[in-house]
This record gives sequence, structure tokens and C-alpha cells, in this order.
Amino acid sequence: MMHKVRVCVVVTIALFGSVAAVLGVVAEIKRVKASQVMILGDECYYPSNPALALGLLAAISLLIGQVVANASGGCVCCCTNRAEPLSDPHKTIAVLCLVLSWVTFTNAFFLLGEGASRNSQRQYEGWEDNCYIVKPGVFAAGSVLAVITAVLSIVYYLLVASPSKASVALGQPVISTSQVLFSPPKCSDSSFDLPPLFVANVHQPQAV
Repeated sequence: MMHKVRVCVVVTIALFGSVAAVLGVVAEIKRVKASQVMILGDECYYPSNPALALGLLAAISLLIGQVVANASGGCVCCCTNRAEPLSDPHKTIAVLCLVLSWVTFTNAFFLLGEGASRNSQRQYEGWEDNCYIVKPGVFAAGSVLAVITAVLSIVYYLLVASPSKASVALGQPVISTSQVLFSPPKCSDSSFDLPPLFVANVHQPQAV
């Protein structure tokens, strides 16, 4: 059951990360180009563009994937009441992946959201006959960071969700913290003594 849950979480994180990356790439292709901006006097007129919706959907997908990863992984930095505590190497790697995933997430979310806002239909007064557009590669960079965020989140979740299996995979010994609730009795001569109820009286046959 727990294996199915882990698979579902990993697939969900990968799915939302992939959706964010694909939408970012499409937004990069559909973004407003310089040839599409109309300049009338001092006013810059930007046409409606699907990059706005694509960028926003990419940012939302990225956010959902990050929330799923962190909600499923739980606390790893300061919680000490975990059922199966992480070893020091795995805790270090998990915390590192968590921090890096938030760094890449923040940058990807900013690039996708800012790129989307710059592709809305609007008009404003230009500055010295200049109109501003999103530079090439903004959405693409957000897509790359979205993929990196998803990968880091998956590694973090796997380390937190199954530390024992991760230890075996990395060739590290697994130390069980559970207590022994029952120990079998040691074999001795007295352990084979049966109570009188189960002892049959065996008589030697008498010679005729």
C-alpha cells in the first residue's frame, strides 16, 4: 500500500513538473514579438496573446507540484518524532534537495509569472519611442528550472518517504530502531520436560 502511495506521489510531482515545462516552452514560442507591437505616437499597443494564459498555467502547475512534494514529504529539518528517522547522510541530502528545490522553484515561478504578465493585452506610453517586450529565453529558462525543481522534489520525497530502501540502494547499513517484543526460549534439557498430563506411562512387557 505504501509503495503505491509513493508511486502516486512521484508520478504527480513529475506530471505537474512536465506540464509546467511544456507550457513554458509553448509560451516561449507564442510570446509577443517586436513585430506585433504597434506604436502610435507615444503609445505602445500590445495584442492579446496566448502566452499570458500559458505562462500562468505553467506557474500554477509548478506550484501544485511543489506543494504536493512538500506536503507528502513532511518536515525533515527539525522534526524528531518521525517513525523512521533519517540517518545523517540522508538528512543532509534531503535538506539540500529541499532548499535547492525552493530556490529553483522561486526563480522558475518568477520567470513564468513575469513573462506572462508582460504578454497581456495592454497599452502604455513608451519611453523615448521604445516599447518593451519579454526577452527571448525567459519562458525557456523557466521551463528548465521547472524540470530541475521537479527532479529535486522527487529525490527529496524518496529520501524522506523510504529512508531504509534508500540506504540499501546506496549500500549503507540499515539499523533498526524497533524493540524486540518477543524472544524465543533457549533450548535446554529442561525445556523438553512435558507436564504429567501429556506423559504416558510406558511399561516394559513382562516375560511369560
